Amino acid sequence: MNDNTNGKLTENGAGLPSVIEVITQSGVQIFITPLSLFTIQALINKSETEFPYPDDKPYREASDLIASGFIPASENPEYQALCKAVDGQRAQWQHDAIIELACKYPQWQSRTEMMAHFRPRLEELRTYVEMHEDEWRNVLEHCVFTGTLDVRGDEGVVRTTERHRVIQLARQNMNIALLMPEVISGMRVFRVSVSGTASRELARPSRGLEKRD
Repeated sequence: MNDNTNGKLTENGAGLPSVIEVITQSGVQIFITPLSLFTIQALINKSETEFPYPDDKPYREASDLIASGFIPASENPEYQALCKAVDGQRAQWQHDAIIELACKYPQWQSRTEMMAHFRPRLEELRTYVEMHEDEWRNVLEHCVFTGTLDVRGDEGVVRTTERHRVIQLARQNMNIALLMPEVISGMRVFRVSVSGTASRELARPSRGLEKRD
């Protein structure tokens, strides 16, 4: 997978965001438009609405040692497992939405044309592989994002999927900086750099966003 993370294929002067060009191992060219922090946060909020945590009341345990009279459900392993499953659903929904909103495939005029191009390959795979009902998902998972690559992060070089790398590029604004208006005077704007862990916690109320594909 080759990516030109500084490649500005669209002029910012026209009021449009910069675009990152990526070529996957399968030879598919992708134009990625990084999403704004506000768009990413809106997706997080939407996923939490679509996939709420279960009611915690049945999972509280009575206790005379706690001022509230019960042990919080967050300490109940069964409830923790249920929330973890919800986190996975949220992450999957967020990642699917990011791919849909950020990625274009300029080698084809339409999604229909792109799916038709890969149909013969999918038919070959169906002989041995159980496919999704969603044909577009099959195209992305089995024909577009086929490779893995090494990415350098806070913990050194790690192996990840092309799909995950594309998602990282699409939501890079979440990890760079946050703009905060100075409320004292001057109408100035401070650019505050936030460390990796802090930025994730500040901008991500959903625990499932960082799940890897």
